[in-house]
Amino acid sequence: MAKKQDHTYDPRTAKWWRVLNPDYSQKQGRAELFERGKRAPGDVPLGVGVKRHLVEFEYYFFWSPLTQTVRFYARHGDSRIRCAVTRTSLEDLAQSSGRLHPRDLERAFEEHRQTIERIAVDKILAGHFQGDGTVLIRTVDLNP
Repeated sequence: MAKKQDHTYDPRTAKWWRVLNPDYSQKQGRAELFERGKRAPGDVPLGVGVKRHLVEFEYYFFWSPLTQTVRFYARHGDSRIRCAVTRTSLEDLAQSSGRLHPRDLERAFEEHRQTIERIAVDKILAGHFQGDGTVLIRTVDLNP
């Protein structure tokens, strides 16, 4: 992601551009996610006979040591929704017997991203948000 150098990080005014690396390894086998105008597997239409709204996910994600989660963002209509998946959820998905290093947690997120995004879509559509508006995915959400 990139923004103009003289722009602030204020989410109300900052304009971000996605810069794609043509050699990005996660793009292999998922090219449809990177083509404009096509729906990705996680995109979900809302309602029948009404204006079509989709839940789409931004590519960018990161490990947050403060919250012990991998954070990522969804877009639903005009809203940008912060989503997070807990360390223990990622360690369970990776079938780890111990604590994983942050880079291994990010790798687990990438490997299980479609499952995580599908759970996030379900929570967004059901209106299951934390008090701060975050969609939080926990271990219990992996095996309902």
